[in-house]
Amino acid sequence: MDALFNGVAAVVELAMQLLYFFFSGFANLARAIDNSLEKGERRKNGLLAAAKLGLPTMVFGSLLGYVIWYEISLRSSKETQRTVELYADWLDSQKKPDGTYRQIDPGKQDAWGNRLQVTWTQHELGESLLVTSAGRDGQLQTADDIGTSRLNLQVKVAAKEAGKAILRRLKERQDD
Repeated sequence: MDALFNGVAAVVELAMQLLYFFFSGFANLARAIDNSLEKGERRKNGLLAAAKLGLPTMVFGSLLGYVIWYEISLRSSKETQRTVELYADWLDSQKKPDGTYRQIDPGKQDAWGNRLQVTWTQHELGESLLVTSAGRDGQLQTADDIGTSRLNLQVKVAAKEAGKAILRRLKERQDD
């Protein structure tokens, strides 16, 4: 929760800086137009001042806003990737005495507040788990999903099945 609060505080601070730059561009533009009105050269100097002061400031403000958005998005993605990996490791460590996964889901969330999805799959010689974040858009099975998997090969089961297969073949050879 602290990480979310710190992230929101950083976003608000950056947004305030962006607004400051954006509105200071308008203030500079207004000052330039006022100065040109005093000189009686409204059209020529007013448009020139707008081009020199206002437009670059607005472009800079827009670029700054994009950089801020991109940095926040990248930071959230990295934080979610780390959360997904740690959660998968923790779930992988939670095994029953027979070596199979405990199918528990305490409801962990990603950086965007979406609940992580956990899928367990049984295989012939073991099982796997998949931990997935729906990503920034909150929709599963889209390009921004973040996930990882763990495989739990049950060596005892594999050895037992291999032993049974060997015994069957030996018995077949003896019968021939």
